[in-house]
Amino acid sequence: MDPTRIIRFFFIGLYFLAIHSLYAMHHECTALALIYEDLTIITTIREKYGDYVKALNALLKTSREIDEALINGTIDHTVATVAQNAIINNLHEIVQKREKDEHLLHRELYKIAKKVDLVLSDPTVPEEVKRYVVAQKEATIDLLFKS
Repeated sequence: MDPTRIIRFFFIGLYFLAIHSLYAMHHECTALALIYEDLTIITTIREKYGDYVKALNALLKTSREIDEALINGTIDHTVATVAQNAIINNLHEIVQKREKDEHLLHRELYKIAKKVDLVLSDPTVPEEVKRYVVAQKEATIDLLFKS
């Protein structure tokens, strides 16, 4: 296996790790947002993570297309390497932007967690809903303080 292919697989592996972590956080955020229907926070979370997920999916699709073109002989190794390097640079930019925005997102998630406490203190909320809310709160708090 040639070295550029090994390097490409390494960075594709990093890409999958990054997208997995984004999807995990995205699903936790969406679950809590649906419970409380706080439209401002829902919009913030979806905008933040939706953009990242779309960008990462576009990079993955482009990377696959480059690999297919290389296999089909449409492009040579030099062109493929340059294109894959551009994808890697875009991935680094996305990750750097995510790190900047992550602090803001964590603040929004903390606001949601505080709202959970308000819901739990409301005697009109059914016990089944409270149990679900507690489980979601614990998962979100764990997510916030692990990173």
